[in-house]
Formats: sequence, C-alpha cells, structure tokens
Amino acid sequence: MKKLIKSLKPSKLGHFIHILIWLIFFLIPLVFLNQAEDFYFFKLLERWIRILFFIIIFYINYLVFTPKLFFKNRKAIYFVSLLLLISATTLIWIEITDLYFSIKFQHFIDESVKLKEETEQIIKNHNPRQFIIINQIITSILVCGLASIIRISEKWYFEAQKQKELESELLNAKLEFLKHQISPHFFLNTLNNIYSLTEINVEDARKAIHKLSKLMRYLLYDSEKGETDINSEIEFINSYIELMKLRFTDEIIVLFDIQSNIRNYKISPLLFISFIENAFKHGVSYENKSFVKIEIAQTEKYLIFRCQNSNHAKDSKIITTSGIGLENVKTRLDLIYKSDYKFNISDNDAIFLVELQIPLEM
Repeated sequence: MKKLIKSLKPSKLGHFIHILIWLIFFLIPLVFLNQAEDFYFFKLLERWIRILFFIIIFYINYLVFTPKLFFKNRKAIYFVSLLLLISATTLIWIEITDLYFSIKFQHFIDESVKLKEETEQIIKNHNPRQFIIINQIITSILVCGLASIIRISEKWYFEAQKQKELESELLNAKLEFLKHQISPHFFLNTLNNIYSLTEINVEDARKAIHKLSKLMRYLLYDSEKGETDINSEIEFINSYIELMKLRFTDEIIVLFDIQSNIRNYKISPLLFISFIENAFKHGVSYENKSFVKIEIAQTEKYLIFRCQNSNHAKDSKIITTSGIGLENVKTRLDLIYKSDYKFNISDNDAIFLVELQIPLEM
C-alpha cells in the first residue's frame, strides 16, 4: 500500500482517497444490514440512493460552489446556492422515499378499501415526513460543511506549498548570487598572487596556473550542484593551500590538519575559502614570523572548521577591510542553517582565529 501511495502523484492520490472513502460508505450497509430481514434489498437500495444524493451534494459544493463562489468572495450567492441545493435534493429525496414505502408495502394492498386504508396508515406510521425532512436537511448541511472544509484546507495547503516553493526559489537565488560573488573575488586574489609569482619564479608560476585550473574546475562545475561532499571541499582547500605555498618561503609555517576519521557528509560548497583567503592575506608577513593553521574535525552532529593565523594587523579591521568574502559567508550561513550553526571570531595582538561549526546531514 505504501509503495502504491508513493507512486501516485498528489492529484491522483487525492482521487484515490475520495474513491476509497465513498466505497467504504457504500460497503457499510452491506455489513450492518441483516440479509435475513424483510425487504433487505429495498433497505439496501434506499441507503445506496441516499449516499448517492450526498455524493452529488458534496461534489457540487466541492467542485462548483466553493471554488467558483466562496473563493471569489460571492458569499451571499454561495449560501443561497447551498440553500437551493439542499432544498431541491431534500424534496427529491422525499418523493423517492414515498415511492420506496409504497413499493415496500405494495403486497399488503388488495381491492379492499379497508385494507388500503390500513396500508396507508402503515405507510404513514413508517414514513414520518417531519423526521425524514429534518434528518435529510441536517445530514446535507454536514456534507456541505465537510466539502467546504476539505476544499478550503486544500486551498490553504497548496497555497502554503506554493509560498514555500517561492521562498525556496528565492533562497536558492540568493545563495547562488552570494556563491557567484565568491568566484570573481577568489579569482581576482589568486590571479594577483600568480602575477606576483611570475616576477619571482616562472616555473612556480606555471605550476600555480595548473593548480588554478583545477580550482576553477571545482568552482565552475562541482560547486554548482548546490551541495558537495566534505572530501571534495577538503581537496579544494588543499589545492588552494599548495598554490599559496608557492609564494612563500619555508619560514612561513602553513599547516592543514584533518581529523583522520572524517565521514563524507554533504555540505554547502565554498564556505571556508574566504576565511582561508583572509588568513593568507592578513596573516603572512615577510618581515615577521608568520603562520597559517587550518583544522577540520568532526563530531557526531557538527563539522568543525578552525582557521588561525598570525595577526600582523595593528587594528581590528580585518573583517571590514577583507572585501565581500567574510560578510558573504555570514549571510550564506544565515540563509542555509538559520540559527543552527556556531561562528566565532577571536582577534588579539598575536592570533586571529575563526571557528565555524555547521550541522551535518547525510
């Protein structure tokens, strides 16, 4: 049954549920009526015809009155239409009921007037009009109310789904815009580094261009999927670090520590590169001892990223002077993870530290 329901589209699933519910209503009399009773067939037929009337009332309200009148703010016409529908079906049902009881007691009728009068009295006693009218009207009102509630609920649900889809599309558009901002910013900084390298070592510049091509492939293709696995992101970071190392002497300490048992979850791409760019840009000095240390670890629920570098800036304007990168990432984190992430920056005279924890999902 679960596989059948999953295979149905939402509209087909709705049709299936409607058919199933009405089928159950048609089967109920077969369960509760005793086949040994007198006039079993007539009783069964009476209940089925009544259910058929309620189906007609339900779908006229469900398919016509509610969407065409109620949703169009023509509520006065809507309620008048319901009143006419209930009145008409009630009158028709009374005529059918009279016919039903006449047929039911037909075998009592003979040519004797007295017997005819007795039969009419039996029909009268077994066919109280007031009860039939009240019962039919109340049940019809309940059926109309149910149809309206279901139709209104469906409208609210589909509007909510549509709003959710629009919000999701808007969110994806914002994320794509922010992610595409990173690429030009990243390429600009990297090309500037390679240009500086050409004046020092042409061979290293060639290696740098080759590494840059690998980075570009990741940025242009792999990161466009919306999600990437942790190992791919680590490989991208490692290629960038190797590219940066070509510019520096061995006196600059660059460390990249990765927890050995990292599980390969999916994450949003390019969340860490701005922090690493910032570390190399502001944490490396050719005049003073410098270091850049990057760590990636994992707990049961979070991926932990730490990036620390020697702080050669004499003021606390590292974030505000580092271009769009860090603020861009902060905005992306807010959009993707809401409040379910931790982001801390520690800035002192010796060390600038960024720590980010993001939730893991398979």
